[in-house]
Amino acid sequence: MNDYENLQKRCQRGAMNLNDANNLLAECHGSLGAMAAEIKRLKDVAHGFCDDLHTSAVERDQLKAEVDSLTREADRQYTTIEAYRKDAERYRWLSDKFGITNLPCAVERILGGDVYVADGKASIDAAIDAAMKEVTPCSS
Repeated sequence: MNDYENLQKRCQRGAMNLNDANNLLAECHGSLGAMAAEIKRLKDVAHGFCDDLHTSAVERDQLKAEVDSLTREADRQYTTIEAYRKDAERYRWLSDKFGITNLPCAVERILGGDVYVADGKASIDAAIDAAMKEVTPCSS
């Protein structure tokens, strides 16, 4: 049983004389002041928790936004990497098949300026992609 419960029981029993009643009243008054101070302290703690909760929610939202931004950037990087991978695949195919297909001969003529390709890289990539699907012997 704590001090407040003991005091409550004594208050319920009352006092036998005026002096005891005054002492009991003073003790009750002091206890009420202590309880009011404790209630204020607990309210301050609760407000602190609310502030911390709000701060955590703000930080969570900022982290979510950062994750979303990084995810979008990773998607963009993946697309770029895939394009580079496909270019590297074409280059390796041309290097490996240089003497077997007509295409490397055509690429040499394009690079040498003998042949003009209207659509530039897109046309060359499409031609290499088509040739990669069906390899034909190189003719002189």
